[in-house]
Order: sequence, then structure tokens, then C-alpha cells
Amino acid sequence: RPRTAGPRAQGERNWTDAVPSHGEPDTALAFSPDGKALAIGAATGEFRVVALSREGKAEYAPFERTIPEGLIKDLAFTPGGAMLVAGEQSPDGFVYGFDAATGKERWKFRLADELGGERSPRDVTTFYSLPGAYRVLALPGGDVLVLGFHSWRAYEDKGGVKAEVKRSRCRVYRLDAQTGAVDWRWPAEKPLEENITWLAADAAGARVACVLSVAGAGQAGADQATLDLAVLDGSTGAETGRLTIPPLRPHFDSTSSWQS
Repeated sequence: RPRTAGPRAQGERNWTDAVPSHGEPDTALAFSPDGKALAIGAATGEFRVVALSREGKAEYAPFERTIPEGLIKDLAFTPGGAMLVAGEQSPDGFVYGFDAATGKERWKFRLADELGGERSPRDVTTFYSLPGAYRVLALPGGDVLVLGFHSWRAYEDKGGVKAEVKRSRCRVYRLDAQTGAVDWRWPAEKPLEENITWLAADAAGARVACVLSVAGAGQAGADQATLDLAVLDGSTGAETGRLTIPPLRPHFDSTSSWQS
């Protein structure tokens, strides 16, 4: 069962039951703009939309589905409430566009096609090494910003000894919420081999900001492990500015940020 403070979804034992929780398990919630529906993505992979109507008539069709070996990482209704965009963390890392009134899937975009599907060796954190949409942000004009994040542990042979290395492949997307078409990608040429750990935009979606750090910065400790704030043009995805925050000397070798 997903352990949430809100509505509970009953179910059989799920694959995520074997993953120890660091506090509350991953659960994504979003109200429709008019407050008449609640979208819920639970740690068990269960995903549903619940109609909330004091008048007793459902203006949003309730629907349910289960994400195989995954969960809904983040979701958002478009400002008019017509579309519900949901991003999962799974081997595929799909981003879905649903008709909010009927629950019908209109489109889906597979992050693993660009970010890859590698995963860490099997242990309690393996699931978190799968590609996922770590941020879904609806914009007033009908588009949606998606933070595609993929970070995993790999092993390289260094002089006959297997050494652990951190790998990342991340990208920011602006998608048309009605069709799933990509307006732009950042970086445009290829995914960034750094962690993009947070994403925000101004009210109009004209300026986008994201936080970057090298893979495993908080654990590895490296001179290049600064924290960068990159600012993008919301219309084109072009980088327009950057602030680099160095580690505090002399006691720290790195600085990092996680969903802050």
C-alpha cells in the first residue's frame, strides 16, 4: 500500500515493497485548476485520478492504471485543466499526456530513447538509477517543461581493479502539452553528463532556471564539483546566463544540490 497522508490505494504486494523508504515513499499529487479532481501517483506504481465534486456529478472521469516497474515521479494539469501531463521513473521513463476529462492517453514521450536505460547494480537504490521525469511544470501558454534525469553507478576496470564511477545523462525539454511535440531541448546537441537536479520558470515561462552539479558531487568530492545555476530563454532553450558557486574552502571539496 502507498503510505501517504491523503487517499490510500489498496493493492497486492508490489515490487516497490522491497525498496526501503528513506522517510515517506515517492508520491506525486496534483489538483486540477478548478479543484474538482486530484491526480495521485503512488510509490507502488498505481496512478489514478479521483473526481472531487460536492454536487455529486463527476466532471472528470476517474481512471486508474499501473506503471510496470516504475512510478509517477511528477505530474501537472495544464492551466485550463484540459490536459494532465505525468512523468514516470521506470526503465522507459515515459512522459504521458492525458485528456483530463476522459483519462484517454493522447501521447507519450520516452526519455530512455535519449537518456539511456542503464541502471546501477542491484541493491536498495537500483530503482532510483532508472531514467525519470523529475519535474513536470505546466506553463500558461499550453506547453510543459520536463526535467529528464538519469544517474547511475557503473564499474570500470582500472589496472585490474573494478572502480565505481558515477554516470549521469540529463536534459530539459519544452513539450507541447496537447501533442507531446518537442519545442526545444537543453542542451540541444546531446544530453548533459551532469546532474540537473531542479527546474523552475517565471510565471510566463519566458525564463527558465535549472541547477547543475557533477555526477556524485556530494559523495565523490572533486575540485570541479561546483554548483551551477543555468538560465535559459524559455522560447528557444538557449542558455543566457550562468552562476557558478564554488565549494567553501578549505574544508569542502564539492558542493551539490538536490531538488532544492
